Amino acid sequence: MRSLVLYIVLTFYCSAISAQNHVAVKPHPAKPERIQIKWYADPLVNEGECIVSRQEKGKNNWTVIHGMPVSYKKNGPAASDYEKDNDLKAYVAMASDASKMNGIALIAILLKSFTSEAFSRYLGIMAEDIGAEPGKSYRYRVIRRDGSREAEIAVSDWVRCGKPVIESAPRELKLIPEKRNVRISWLSEPYRYYASHIYRKISDTGVYIRITASPVLVSGGKAAMGGTATAVYFEDRGLPLGVKIFYKIQGLDLFGDATGLSREQSIFLPDNEAPATVDSLRASVSGRNVTLRWYMSSRDNDVAGFNVYRTTKNDTDFIKLNRRPLNSDSLTYLDIPATFGQYFYKVLAVDVAGNEASGSPRLVDVYDNERPMTPQRVAARPDSFWVHLSWKKGTEGDIAGYLVYRTVSRDQESAYVKLTPVPVPCCEYRDTLPANIRNMLFYKVVAIDVSMNRSDYAAPVSVRLPDITPPSPPFILKGSVMTGGRINIEWFSNPENDLAGYELWAKNLTDTVARFRKEPKLISKSATAYSYVPEAPGKYIHHLVAVDSAGNKSVPSNTVSVIKRPAAKEFAQPVLKADYSDRRHEVRLSWSAGQEGNRGFILYRKEGSRPFEPLGRVVTGRSLKDTTAAPGHTYVYQVREYSGSGDVRRSEDITIKISSSE
Repeated sequence: MRSLVLYIVLTFYCSAISAQNHVAVKPHPAKPERIQIKWYADPLVNEGECIVSRQEKGKNNWTVIHGMPVSYKKNGPAASDYEKDNDLKAYVAMASDASKMNGIALIAILLKSFTSEAFSRYLGIMAEDIGAEPGKSYRYRVIRRDGSREAEIAVSDWVRCGKPVIESAPRELKLIPEKRNVRISWLSEPYRYYASHIYRKISDTGVYIRITASPVLVSGGKAAMGGTATAVYFEDRGLPLGVKIFYKIQGLDLFGDATGLSREQSIFLPDNEAPATVDSLRASVSGRNVTLRWYMSSRDNDVAGFNVYRTTKNDTDFIKLNRRPLNSDSLTYLDIPATFGQYFYKVLAVDVAGNEASGSPRLVDVYDNERPMTPQRVAARPDSFWVHLSWKKGTEGDIAGYLVYRTVSRDQESAYVKLTPVPVPCCEYRDTLPANIRNMLFYKVVAIDVSMNRSDYAAPVSVRLPDITPPSPPFILKGSVMTGGRINIEWFSNPENDLAGYELWAKNLTDTVARFRKEPKLISKSATAYSYVPEAPGKYIHHLVAVDSAGNKSVPSNTVSVIKRPAAKEFAQPVLKADYSDRRHEVRLSWSAGQEGNRGFILYRKEGSRPFEPLGRVVTGRSLKDTTAAPGHTYVYQVREYSGSGDVRRSEDITIKISSSE
């Protein structure tokens, strides 16, 4: 819609400019000894040529100025012109065909001609008088010649050659208030200026800033036809209220130069407008805590804060909860009603002038969702077949009871089993269990109120039932006497997983005053045999007792008897001695007896790696001479003693080396 309005304004203005032939003149801003001439006619350009002549004030004759005639597309822009103006090339291309110079294209070409001297020369609608004399006044006439036909376009106003005089500002500036907007109008004089810029400052201490990004084109019925009509040309929107606002206006002439600034005009916009309504009022409830949250999709700059109201009725008797407006950046509010129930809330924005917005109430159901306190001092005490739980009573007045949960997997929440189908009163619970449970048990307690709100779980407490079940009695397989006189007992292994070991008890039956004695150390649970050295010979009776990890003991096992006989006298090893007699050339050997009452001795000899050979038969004496030993040989001797029971004891070997020189 705005594009359509802009198009209509532009079309109307440009049609007015081209329909009323006009010649504009002014001293060159950089070379005041020259006069710039620009003209507009219908059509804007043609294939003919234009001749510009001047008339000095006070004289009757007209003189064609230097460089005439001027024609369409005769003077193209220089390379430097294109470098200075990036858009110039596109406009030259647009204006290269006069037959297509209509509609939007004509509007664009006209607007470009106001600000670009190079483009105006290309169109053939601009000339420069370099022969004018400073201090003299002139007027200029433009004649369009097409073949043999000539037609006057227009004659300019008088202009004085010399330093340019800044064109006066647009006149009759008017300000019309409309809520937060100001409608701005001024006198439309399209032959003095084709567009305007508007400047504004807020309050007496403000600074003027230009508020028109692009020039505002003039328009309006009689003014466009050369009259003096005033029309609204611009609307300044979204202004602050309650402050004084100042405006100035500046025109742009047909050569693209700015006019002077208008005189300052001011207007006061009273603030009697309520702020925008708060959007999306939401509420969250936790116990009696009601947290309100809101936002404003369209916030006025002068919003000073918010007021919060509450009532128990639908839309009457609202009570303001805050003594002064909440900060404008605050978008939350916490209210704590005295009791549970249904309440209506509304939040209204308020501006710096005290204007308060309207708003619809929000129903909030403040129901009891406060969780009870977590049970404290939870303790568990085991007994033979049950666990006694206790905890401290909560301080809340609406506690309905407590729920108790149990598991054997502490870290697995889903494994907890509820033991109490209905809440139990404070503050203990007995959990009866089978006697053979050996697991570590974990308990949690949770409080629940009359509104069925549950507390957090108390930290789990752990407990294990005492083990009062003894192991089964062991079964002894046999007992025997080992070599060396040790007694060895063998048994079947017990099946219990918590077995700690076995106690071995023994008693010497031949000692009438002896009692059962226990081996000092507990036998390993993995053992199935055990041997020990009895204190004295005799008949020993044995039994085993199984012991578990809790210290429970089984009844005694079956018994087994083992006879330990007195040990035979020890058969010592004989000791052999030997030497060689040089004079008699014989080896003399003697030895001691290892046991009295033996059967006799046999002397053995060997040489080198040969086996031992006896030197004779059994002798009962304890010495012997070897007369067969030869010089130059080395002999090894050994004596063997034979006991009455057939045992044999050997002496240590003795080596005799006989020199060959003897």
